[in-house]
Amino acid sequence: MDNSEIQLVGGPCGQHGPYTFYKAFKYTKNGVKRIVTLSEFFFVKLWIDSDLLCIGELQLLWSDKNSDQVLASLRLYFLPENTPEGRMDHGEPWKSNAARSGISRERGALPLPITRRAVSTAANLPLATDPIQHSLQ
Repeated sequence: MDNSEIQLVGGPCGQHGPYTFYKAFKYTKNGVKRIVTLSEFFFVKLWIDSDLLCIGELQLLWSDKNSDQVLASLRLYFLPENTPEGRMDHGEPWKSNAARSGISRERGALPLPITRRAVSTAANLPLATDPIQHSLQ
């Protein structure tokens, strides 16, 4: 997505040096307008020539007045089978945490398969049929 295709929404919510921070942006794709806000989840296609999808969470949104660019920081969530380690047959191992009163054991979060419908339902959003495409350079 090119910067010329997006618009920042609302006034700035902070400034630090040449950076001005915002809470949301809007874009139009295939005639449909959409607003993406901080902490919102959406689908990201990392490479144009791959069907690999992941889920992105918008963490920061800012403009840099030196380069005249709008930048975003995303947290990306991948299915375990799309990572170098792959999906483990036995689930995630138990982990030990040292505490002042001794050692407590807690179970790590098990990765669950993520489907488009599950994310849309959990986020109370309509099912997206066309993911945001973003190409990493």
